[in-house]
Amino acid sequence: MVVDGAGQVGMWEDVVGRMADVTAMHSFRANIDYLAPNSGDARDTWKEDPSLDAWLIWNHWQIDNPDIADMVPTEPELTIYRDTAIARTEKGRDNDEVTQFIEFVKSDEGAKIFGAHGWQHSFN
Repeated sequence: MVVDGAGQVGMWEDVVGRMADVTAMHSFRANIDYLAPNSGDARDTWKEDPSLDAWLIWNHWQIDNPDIADMVPTEPELTIYRDTAIARTEKGRDNDEVTQFIEFVKSDEGAKIFGAHGWQHSFN
């Protein structure tokens, strides 16, 4: 199962595409039993459908749901990294609480919270 929406469109293609092997791309695609529209739907389907034997998703989903699956890391050369960003809206441009929140997210304390969910600053 793969997620093909909500921020993960093409993620599986990015992973398999790193192999530079069109046959591998066709083989992987042929083994996708379910294209979930979002991660929540994927989680629900995973829990309800015992025929599914693998689920390609960002690591933080397994970290935050440790009781539903074992995490099997991808090979380093196939691992995909994405960033996350924060930006002000026009409405929040001059809002002090928005400024404080952005500073918190950028702080060591904010990084610690993100880290507890699988996000990281660097990729060693």
